[in-house]
Amino acid sequence: MFLIKVLSALCPLIVLLMLGIFVYLFLFIAKLTYIKSRNTGKFYIAELKPLIPVLAVFVITLLIFKLMSITVLSQANKILKNNKSEIIINGEHLNDADKSILTKDFFLIESSKYRSGSQPTLEFELSIKGAEGELRFSAKADSRESDLYWLYYPEYKFKSTVGFLRTTVINRNQQ
Repeated sequence: MFLIKVLSALCPLIVLLMLGIFVYLFLFIAKLTYIKSRNTGKFYIAELKPLIPVLAVFVITLLIFKLMSITVLSQANKILKNNKSEIIINGEHLNDADKSILTKDFFLIESSKYRSGSQPTLEFELSIKGAEGELRFSAKADSRESDLYWLYYPEYKFKSTVGFLRTTVINRNQQ
């Protein structure tokens, strides 16, 4: 839980860092375009050297975002392994059968949804409680697939999914 809190605190800094990288890349590309049009029309490797640290920071930032997702999902899986854990959807506790199904589904969370064009719609609050602590997620139904939910962790201050949950339990318990 400590690592989750540290990563939550770093979110605004990471977002600002990404914004700075995009501004730098834009200015760098504009400079290269100017150099190309002004000179012979050829690029030289030496002109690309300033771009290497920026790309390295960009890749490191993407890896940090991935680490944040992995950290929160592994903590959730650790809580769910305990038989005394509870799963609550929009304030309603799940029965043992639905909890068992959702726990299995949670262990199979996908990092991408393999099909584009859809978007998150109806939102559900998903809480996982155990002796190790409590994690609150926001699960948003997919606009195309009724058993697919976009999973967000609101503690992280950025609007990015931590994974995609495929289950029938959420819809069934909210009708």
